[in-house]
Amino acid sequence: MSSLATLEKAVLELSAEERAHLIDQLLNSITSVDDSLREEWIRESNARIQAYREGRIEAIDGEEAIARIRNKLSE
Repeated sequence: MSSLATLEKAVLELSAEERAHLIDQLLNSITSVDDSLREEWIRESNARIQAYREGRIEAIDGEEAIARIRNKLSE
């Protein structure tokens, strides 16, 4: 097994929160994002998580999300 495949397998065993943190760290390593924008995204993410936990919004899978976006764009 290649080192990339080994790494991928290990990453997929992490919790969703740990993977999200890792994604953030990886993106930061290849892009530069203004700190104020980063803080706004953090606030938005936390608000959405809270709304989900409180039942004010529902989760949908990625395919459904993309389908909805495509539908809105084609209107």
